[in-house]
Amino acid sequence: AHALVLEANHDLKLLQEDLKRPWSVKQRILSRHGHLSNEAAASVATQIVSADLRHLYLGHLSGDCNRPELAHRAVSGALEAMGATHVRIEATAPDVACATLAFDAWSSAAPEPSTEAALALKMMNEEWAFQPPLFHLIPTVPVSPPTSAPL
Repeated sequence: AHALVLEANHDLKLLQEDLKRPWSVKQRILSRHGHLSNEAAASVATQIVSADLRHLYLGHLSGDCNRPELAHRAVSGALEAMGATHVRIEATAPDVACATLAFDAWSSAAPEPSTEAALALKMMNEEWAFQPPLFHLIPTVPVSPPTSAPL
């Protein structure tokens, strides 16, 4: 995949300090059936990044328990540490539209991964090759509206 949306719901410290949520809700959020923290999202990103991945959108950020810059810092730091600097990371918001993402088959807006990162990503992709992709992007083709047929 060239693009991926990954949940980065909360910052652990902000969630722990949140006075609006009762302890039982915090426990559910932190459980394995809850939401991904920024650190968990960073870990997932390092496990699934590939040489083809160019755009990573961080989604479902909590308005009370997260900040876009915290989510971005956690994930970008983890990817940079492994040499995967070719991925553009953008934190999303429910009330702000992201820039339109266009794919050009002959070029890429992001730089190519370093030789070391490309080798690590190739090995990782071979190890995970048996898994299906998380999602597929299907190119859209403009379609003319149907003309009304005479009855």
